[in-house]
Amino acid sequence: MRSLTVIEPVFFAVAMQDAPETLAQHDVDAKPFRDAIDVGDRETAARTFNRMWSAEAPKWDDMPERNRAAMVRAIHVVPDTHAFLYDDTAGLLEPGALDACTIPTVVMRGEHAHPAISAKNDGLTARMPNAVQSVIAGAGHMAPISHPDAVAEVLRDLLARS
Repeated sequence: MRSLTVIEPVFFAVAMQDAPETLAQHDVDAKPFRDAIDVGDRETAARTFNRMWSAEAPKWDDMPERNRAAMVRAIHVVPDTHAFLYDDTAGLLEPGALDACTIPTVVMRGEHAHPAISAKNDGLTARMPNAVQSVIAGAGHMAPISHPDAVAEVLRDLLARS
């Protein structure tokens, strides 16, 4: 592998370790999603999850029915990832794990990312010796979709140093 790109990875264990207050706010923001999951309302869960993470994306009712249906079918996966994302079950935060990743890496996020994402990106960048962080101006969580030219420029720069 000659380089690594991560765009707002949702590895919240980093934020828990480095900036737990940002994760507390994330949990408040995610409450409508969790409430819908808890009562088995997958459509509301998918709608609220989509809005929480994709403010710049098309509104739920403006998306094609096929896309909405796919999100509803898959939304149950989100709570199933909790242990891996929050508890670091893979041990990525253990000494010798992330610091062993020495390939050229870019850790990317949108300018308007949730504070927990910003903290997590900061933490990943600090733990990986050949990582740089890139912030896409004007973007939210869906930078590759909303700002493809800016993302492509960051990727060109990464490949040039790989």
